[in-house]
Amino acid sequence: MKIELLNAVDQELEMYPEAFGGAVDSEEVIQAEAKLKVKLPEDFKRFLLRYGSGAIGEAVVLGLREAEFVSTPSFVDKSIQFRNMLPQGYEHFVVIGVDSAGNPV
Repeated sequence: MKIELLNAVDQELEMYPEAFGGAVDSEEVIQAEAKLKVKLPEDFKRFLLRYGSGAIGEAVVLGLREAEFVSTPSFVDKSIQFRNMLPQGYEHFVVIGVDSAGNPV
């Protein structure tokens, strides 16, 4: 992650800690990758390890821990849900967010 982006997320965390799920350990990330049968991007893994999940401004990034303030369901569960709904070719699709219309991001 770019340092500017990390600084911005850290500021959000400082102002609104309840909008983040809390850090996870590397074993939880490894288990998520195994369950989804994917290798997650390093930036997303760093986000999970540091924040767990979170709301940054109006964007909600799903993770592995539910935030107190905002709905942040498991990205693993959401990925599986959308994989089952989408046509063939999305077997390795990973959902890290859901937009205001309910579409996967």
